[in-house]
Amino acid sequence: MEDVTNPAYWSKRLERVIIQYKGDLSLAEKQGNLHHIVYLDDRDKWLAIEKQHRNILQQYIKPGQWILDGGCGWGRLYNLLPEEWRMNKYSGYIGVDICPSLIQVARNWNYVDPKISSMTPQAVRGFAVMDLRNLSYSSNCFDWAVLISIKPMIERNLGIEFWQGIEKELKRVSSNILLLEYDPLDQGQVI
Repeated sequence: MEDVTNPAYWSKRLERVIIQYKGDLSLAEKQGNLHHIVYLDDRDKWLAIEKQHRNILQQYIKPGQWILDGGCGWGRLYNLLPEEWRMNKYSGYIGVDICPSLIQVARNWNYVDPKISSMTPQAVRGFAVMDLRNLSYSSNCFDWAVLISIKPMIERNLGIEFWQGIEKELKRVSSNILLLEYDPLDQGQVI
């Protein structure tokens, strides 16, 4: 079992990709392998997963809604959100992750405002270092919390009770939770 709540675990995974691509994450992206930060698989399977995630997000996410991307990594979800959502000035997005180095990559990679409020979101799109068990946001301030492969990873490595603590906190800050998996046949699960 891995201590997936330790930022050092994720920093090491990021470092592995940085070393592999000689410090050039844009090269990793061009070769379709930026996902190796969080998920090891071939490019074709990854592209199928991305297509499926876009389709699922299109079904659920509507313009003007506020999104919490829990365990956001490098912020991949932001660019998968529907175009109509991204073009709507009232749509909000905050990606949170426990790993400061991944949040820095997300801020550099996604070109959104990194200066976010740690309280109620205010017309912002950005990233913050935060633990999913203790989110510093007001109750019910997000329409959706979206997590990708977080639940099975947490349950496998830390137990069901640990996941239940995260789920309770997500339900406090968000009206809906959408769980996606790294699977090209994923249908998404709303809890």
